[in-house]
Amino acid sequence: MLELTKHQDSIGNVLKEGNDLIAEGKVTEEEENEIRVQMGLLNNRWEDLRLKALDRQSRLQQVLMDLQQQQLDELASWLGQMEERINQQEPLGSDLDSIKRQVSEHKRIQESLEKQQKRVDSLQNMVVVVDDTNTESVCEAMEKQLESLGKRWATIGRWTEKKWMILQELLLKWQHFNEEQNQFADWLADKEQVLGRMRLADLTVAEEVIAQVRQLKAIERDMVEQVQRFDELNDCGQQIVQHVDNQVAVDRISSQLEQFQERWERLVQQMEYQSKEIANSGVELGKISEEMISEVSEEARLRSPSASSAKKRRVESANQVQFDQDLMTLYDWFDKTETTLELLVSESNSPQEQFTEEEQLVLTQDMESEVKAHTHDVFNLLRLGKTVTTELKIADEPNKHIVKATRQVEERWDHINRKLSETQNRVDLNMETKKFYSELATLQELMASYEKWVTTAERIADEAMDISQQLDQCKLKLKSIKSHEDRVSRLRKHGESLMKLNKTNNQIQEDLNVFNSKWQTTFDNIGERQRLLAEAMERAPSKSYMAAIGALSKWVSDMEAILQTEKISLAGSLEIMEEQQLQYRELQDDLQDHQASLDYVNRTGQELIDKKSSDEDVGDLQNDLKNLNGRWSDVSTAITDRLGKLDRTIGHMKQYQNQLVGLTRWMDEMDVFLHAEDPVSGDIPTLEAQLHESNGVLDDIKTLRQNVTNISSLSKSLSAEGDDKFQESLDNEVVSLNSKWERVVQMAEEQNERLKKLLCDSQGVYDKIDNITKWLEPLKVNLANKDYSVENANDLLVKNKKFKSLKKDVSGRESEVDALNEEANEMLNKAPSGTLQELARSLMKMNALWTDVFQRVDRYHSLYDSSDVQWKELKDLLDLERRFLQNLERKVRRTSATSSDAEEISEELDDVETLLRDHNDNNRKRVNELAGELITNSVMVDIVKKELEEYNRKYSSLEAEAKEKVNRLERSIHQAQKIERQMLEMSQWMSDITQYLQSRLDADMVAGDVPQEHESLKEEFQQQEDLLRELEKHVLEYRQQGKMEASARLEQQTQLLKKHFAEVMVKFRKFQRPADFEPKLSHVKRELDNIQDRSHLLEVPGEDIEMLQSRHDTCMKFYKTMSELKPEVEYVIKAGRHVVEKKQVDFPDKLNKQLDAIKQQYNDLGAQVTLGKTNLEKALKLSKKLRKEMSAVSEFVSATNHDLDRRELNTTVYNVEEEVNHVRLAEDDLAKRQALVPLNQGTHSPAPGPG
Repeated sequence: MLELTKHQDSIGNVLKEGNDLIAEGKVTEEEENEIRVQMGLLNNRWEDLRLKALDRQSRLQQVLMDLQQQQLDELASWLGQMEERINQQEPLGSDLDSIKRQVSEHKRIQESLEKQQKRVDSLQNMVVVVDDTNTESVCEAMEKQLESLGKRWATIGRWTEKKWMILQELLLKWQHFNEEQNQFADWLADKEQVLGRMRLADLTVAEEVIAQVRQLKAIERDMVEQVQRFDELNDCGQQIVQHVDNQVAVDRISSQLEQFQERWERLVQQMEYQSKEIANSGVELGKISEEMISEVSEEARLRSPSASSAKKRRVESANQVQFDQDLMTLYDWFDKTETTLELLVSESNSPQEQFTEEEQLVLTQDMESEVKAHTHDVFNLLRLGKTVTTELKIADEPNKHIVKATRQVEERWDHINRKLSETQNRVDLNMETKKFYSELATLQELMASYEKWVTTAERIADEAMDISQQLDQCKLKLKSIKSHEDRVSRLRKHGESLMKLNKTNNQIQEDLNVFNSKWQTTFDNIGERQRLLAEAMERAPSKSYMAAIGALSKWVSDMEAILQTEKISLAGSLEIMEEQQLQYRELQDDLQDHQASLDYVNRTGQELIDKKSSDEDVGDLQNDLKNLNGRWSDVSTAITDRLGKLDRTIGHMKQYQNQLVGLTRWMDEMDVFLHAEDPVSGDIPTLEAQLHESNGVLDDIKTLRQNVTNISSLSKSLSAEGDDKFQESLDNEVVSLNSKWERVVQMAEEQNERLKKLLCDSQGVYDKIDNITKWLEPLKVNLANKDYSVENANDLLVKNKKFKSLKKDVSGRESEVDALNEEANEMLNKAPSGTLQELARSLMKMNALWTDVFQRVDRYHSLYDSSDVQWKELKDLLDLERRFLQNLERKVRRTSATSSDAEEISEELDDVETLLRDHNDNNRKRVNELAGELITNSVMVDIVKKELEEYNRKYSSLEAEAKEKVNRLERSIHQAQKIERQMLEMSQWMSDITQYLQSRLDADMVAGDVPQEHESLKEEFQQQEDLLRELEKHVLEYRQQGKMEASARLEQQTQLLKKHFAEVMVKFRKFQRPADFEPKLSHVKRELDNIQDRSHLLEVPGEDIEMLQSRHDTCMKFYKTMSELKPEVEYVIKAGRHVVEKKQVDFPDKLNKQLDAIKQQYNDLGAQVTLGKTNLEKALKLSKKLRKEMSAVSEFVSATNHDLDRRELNTTVYNVEEEVNHVRLAEDDLAKRQALVPLNQGTHSPAPGPG
């Protein structure tokens, strides 16, 4: 479309150019026609191309919209699933495992959210196509859909993030709670065990009593830390309860904390009891022990967690605040609901104000819906109340007001539900009453129509047909009124139920009784008319009776004629007999069809006989009936007898043929089966199947033998009823059947014997394999599952003997296994390929078991035999090594020489090194190799490990101690030599430095004059001080090591060095005094004296501004000088104190007093300058203000005088009142200015002098 848009102008230009050429007439007619044709072609091709492009664009846009909509639908579906998943989220877990599981599930939700993030990001690039067929409503719809999806996505994202933060925080708190709980529980269990052992100890022994007192003291110290842990546990539990809205978790945490509290109290009681037991033991432990016992019991009681802050913490949780808010909201709803229910049940005097039954029903249903809607809120509030109660209980806070509020909510909720139920019952009763009277009115209208019919009915007719019509009409009415009995019965029951519900209203009973009475009367009247019509109908003659008796007599005559002409044939073919059987069955069916007509004739005739009053009529009627019934009986008997003979003969013939055909077919099948080839030897399933079939054949023979007998019997029975030809045919069939039967029986018995022999031989091979397999399987299981590790030497001996015996047993059955393999392989070789797989698998399994058991027994036999030899060798080597270690331990643990002499230390070093050098290191390697092999083979692992660990531990320990002692002795030698060298060097240094410092002091040179030498000297003095400290440290080390002689000698030498060093240090301090201290001291003293001599310039000279300004400038110079002098004064004082402290001058006390005088002088001058500065500034300010006020007063006086003089010169006064007012204003201004005159006058007095 972009390309078309680019070329659209070009096409337009071409067409315009063509039109211009034609319009201007610059071309010939032929050229004009050609131009028109080309323009038409160009325009058509352009339009066709544009339409195709538009069509393709439309299709692409439709595909794009469909794909975008599909993407939105998929996102909406995913959001719906996620929202459902969020709604079905279970509450926060009640334990650590649940929280971990929920964290894992939330991670999966986050992963799903991250996968959908790409789809959500792609929604930003969505395109909405708006054209003629797709209006802007589509754009608005998609925008709304996107907005809805965006809100849902944001909601899910916020929920996911919030839930993740909650889960992470709760997971950390649960982990911390579990860790603290486990540690606290372990500590309690450990201390309970300690106290339990203490109770069992003997308190008559003083040492045991002292030990228990120390243990009690240690427990008491631990309890101090555990109280803090218990407080943290309570805090953590409280935090979890605030986050988890789960009663199970709250109960569990509360129960655990209460259990810990009870265990703590029991622990304290046990400690008190044990303290009393110790105090009453009678052992004299002294005052200290008694104080320790009493202190243990008292401090344990004081440090009980019951008095800790965890039980007294004020609970101000979000749950309690939420509970209060929800409670107030629910109380408001309770009040409104109770008012509405009262309004529904109340009775108004005005009908207009009274609700109709339908309105009451609608309002009641609304109230019921509202109550159901608030059910969740009530239950949430009750659950929240339980949570807050539990929180308060955990924090040991009063919770009665919460319990009371919860109980009130439950009571008011129950009251509202009862009230709603009562209101519903009352409204339902009103509705049912209205329905009752509506139904009653309908039935009354119906009853009125029946009453009208009964009263207006015509009299009973004389003819039977008319009576019949009247009777039918009466029956129809009676049936109609009976059809409404159910409605009447329901109405009666409805009324009775309403009377039970509303016992005070008797109107229903009265109305119902009146209706029932009228209904029953109408019903009885209709019934009575029906009875009268029936009696009249019974006395009338019946035309149908005469027609029925005539037709029946004719049918009986026809049946008698058929029986006389038809004869049955019992020796013919089966088809002829079945055809005759069918004919007689049709006759019998026809007889049964006319049975109803006979019954009607007999019944009607007897009724007529009973009604006839004439004996002649009765006799004729009775004779006709008797004659007809006799003929009917003869016909029925003849048909039944002939049909019975045919049924028996046909049954015998069918039985004979069926048994003959079945037996013949079976013998043909057996002939094929018995001539089949026998299975190969060893194929037990096939042999068993064949033998099973053969046995089945023999069983069939026993069963079918009776069929052979039955066939012979049936043949004789049928021959007796047939002719000779039929009899000869039956005899030939029976003889042929018996001959074939005997041959099949003989072949079946022979085949059964062959199969039994083959199966027995094959089963023998399988049994042998099975026996050996069953013998091997337990051995394999025992060898594989049991732990054949050796615990001790006796166990090694027993297992060695056991596997020698197993080796003998296995070797003894090797020949049997070989023979069985030969026999089974022979069977497999003879069998066709692919058969006897079961035998091959059994043989393979047996051989695999045999190989495995044989190898295991052989391996264990070799293992235990070699382990016995290795264990003996290991014991010998360990004995040899223990003797070496004992010698090494004596030499290593022997106390070192107390002297610091290098020669004595060297002798002890040679003794240890000689013992280590003479020992063979290969013994240890061999011990470890033997122990490793025994451990690898699981032979006496614990014993060998213990022996090896003990040996290696002792060997490594003694080896390390020996090396350490060698190193220590070497270090001792080196240290002794080093100390002697250092002391000599220090003595020489102190002699040299004393001479050097004295020469510098004599030359009146100090450290500031030669700074580089001073730094070098400081480093040297620091090194010598470090050396003295090191020597003192060596003295302490010798003393701690028990080398008292070496310690005393080194201490004496160190003291001499320290004394000499202190003398040198005095000279060095004098040398270190500051170089600029004395010049700065003189400068400070000079400046302070100068300011003090000119201090009179700080006084106020008078009110002259120029003089005050000059004095103020001088004061500011003094102030600046004092400020600049302050750092120098501080330095002089600080440096001087340092010099005095280090005694770097000859007369430190004199210098100290001089520094105090300078400090006091500086402080006094500072206060004096500050005070003078303040006074001068204040005076200067007042002087300036005085000059300003005086100028203002002078100007006011001049202006006032000038105005008054002008008014005095004007002798004509036009407005006296104005003049008076002007004078008064002048007086007021003068009064205001006059207040300044005393102040100004006061400033003229001279300033006080310094005296």
